[in-house]
Amino acid sequence: MKIPQAPEEPKTYVTTERAGFVVAGRRVPPVYEAGKPARPTVGFELNLLDAEAEYELAQRTIALKKEPKNPKAEKTS
Repeated sequence: MKIPQAPEEPKTYVTTERAGFVVAGRRVPPVYEAGKPARPTVGFELNLLDAEAEYELAQRTIALKKEPKNPKAEKTS
């Protein structure tokens, strides 16, 4: 008998410069620059489960988003 486990929480990943227009079955929006062909957005956030991210991490098309260590460090003046 299997022991029920809590559902896995998705993690936030960002696309790298190696990413194409489709990453883990999701479309990455293009960036348009005058006189150049469209390219995929670098730094686009994706919420993926570990199983969804496994292949893309191996291909280095995504990276785990780094959370700021001290979110209150922003200056408010």
